[in-house]
Amino acid sequence: MQYLQARIQSETHQDPAIAHAQGEDGALWLTDSRVLTPAELAEWLPRWEAELPVRGELLASRRRHDVYRLDTEEFGPLVLKYTNPGKTKRRSAVAAWLTGRRLDRALPGVVAQPLGAVDRYQGDAVVAACLICRYVDAQPLPEPDEGAELGELADRVGRFQARLHASGVYLQDCRMGNMLAVASVAEGGEEGAETEGLTIVDLEALAEGRPSCFNAARLLLKLRLSHEDFARVWAAYVEKRGADLGHAERFVLWWIYLPLRRVRHKGLRFYRGCLRPMFGLSRHGTGSRTSA
Repeated sequence: MQYLQARIQSETHQDPAIAHAQGEDGALWLTDSRVLTPAELAEWLPRWEAELPVRGELLASRRRHDVYRLDTEEFGPLVLKYTNPGKTKRRSAVAAWLTGRRLDRALPGVVAQPLGAVDRYQGDAVVAACLICRYVDAQPLPEPDEGAELGELADRVGRFQARLHASGVYLQDCRMGNMLAVASVAEGGEEGAETEGLTIVDLEALAEGRPSCFNAARLLLKLRLSHEDFARVWAAYVEKRGADLGHAERFVLWWIYLPLRRVRHKGLRFYRGCLRPMFGLSRHGTGSRTSA
């Protein structure tokens, strides 16, 4: 928690609109003070949570998190993302909020506007977390196995990723489905020119740092595109970034890293599809069979 508090202090020096407070129970609260204060969020959040079973829309339910949409009169449509109690490795909503806020400052519209976050602790461990953002009317980009070649979308993805990396933030869970096409600019209007009409709504999928060209290529390989689509994405990325892989980096990427990555993925598929069910293992390696 001390590291996180130091990070909050550092970020507030750069961005005076960030408001923070620590509750009597030790909970950390962060908000965009242009919209609401931590004290106001502490009052509103229980009301919103009481309305979720009646008026909330469950957008996603996973082992790690639940995500809801709630239309509010005061703040418009919001998204509330909660950490599930059974999550094995809890992430800080406050840390994710700070990363999203940094990206929102650098490239407005690239992420859903972060409004607030709260982490609740037992000792130094996060036991509950909630992240609140504006709702964005957008659709996930198609996964590579869902149809034809990407075409012009590949160029947009490449430029979008280059702008993202230049801002000092990258999409660590770099999948097509973690990038969304915004409905209001999806048809090519100038409104979304700087963001290529794309946005990211999952702030926990972001991390801070400026990837080297080699690491950027590794990240983009996670998109699992065809050779043609990847080449087009990479060409647009390089043009926007103004830098490309060196000869040695190309050799390592295509002839060492990529083959090893494929072997690893095949091994994981074999383990998950054959060995794990055969030995009755859970996802975390412990036995899941019950004795008679």
